[in-house]
Amino acid sequence: MIDQDQYYFAFYEVSIPNKTLNLAPIIFNVAVSRALALEDNEEFVPAEEITRRDRWYIAIEVYSDEQTDCLVKDSFSKESVLAYLRALKEEYLTIHNYNETLFRD
Repeated sequence: MIDQDQYYFAFYEVSIPNKTLNLAPIIFNVAVSRALALEDNEEFVPAEEITRRDRWYIAIEVYSDEQTDCLVKDSFSKESVLAYLRALKEEYLTIHNYNETLFRD
């Protein structure tokens, strides 16, 4: 309940990949091969050409009986829901141990 209105929350995890093309080892290997006058491009520094790191986020959807999406731009309850979600985020970031939540007031 937020401001005496009932809302429904749905959450799920979202992965957003960050892909990087790593050119430094390739350039280094070619430069050393040419400096040593080698015909083969030997691999002096092994490296992956493309690295991928996934970052995980928690996505939250909020809806009510009157609105299908309470976070859209023109929603009349957007500000109160966002204030609640910001407080929820702060509480989540301050908890270091899950058991702390069981004994909170």
